[in-house]
Amino acid sequence: MKHPRNFDFITGAARRNKIESLQRSLTEQQSEILQHTSELKNTTRASFAVSELIGKRMKPFTDGEFVKECLLNVVDIICPEKRDLFEHAQQFELYAIALDENTDATDIAQVAIFVSGINVTFDITEELASLVSLKDTTTGENIFQGIMSVVGSLGLNLSNICGVTTDGAPAMIGKVKRAVSLIEKEMRNAGIERNW
Repeated sequence: MKHPRNFDFITGAARRNKIESLQRSLTEQQSEILQHTSELKNTTRASFAVSELIGKRMKPFTDGEFVKECLLNVVDIICPEKRDLFEHAQQFELYAIALDENTDATDIAQVAIFVSGINVTFDITEELASLVSLKDTTTGENIFQGIMSVVGSLGLNLSNICGVTTDGAPAMIGKVKRAVSLIEKEMRNAGIERNW
């Protein structure tokens, strides 16, 4: 009762037609949202399915990059209009990264880099961006270099980063030579200020 009643002047068959039109419009909008959500979920599920197969076969996760390259080539041929479903990162307005350091079965230290981002139409994407192997040492500098390599390869801009989450490993957090501190320093050098 507090809102203007814009349809009071419509009566009879015209009112029924207007109601049906509004219902159709709502159904179409809901269907479009559900379809888009389903496509994003399927892309994420496919990414995890490939990661699971790589893990089960005891292959290095760098093979995942090769698999992704193959999939993109297939998409370009079969359904080029769907390529953007595989390349969300370039469209992020804001993104955050999460870092998890672990060791594989052969005692090689690795950092899993997850990216969560949102685009201009508020579509949220979360994915394992890369698994970086640290062959020599697991210093903050090594981890930082791996992060910057992944950020660069995805075409992400440091000015759009809104957060970094870590597993709390010593090489990740700290005031001077830790990965997060080095990211903040790189941002300051680029004139980007963030208060995390």
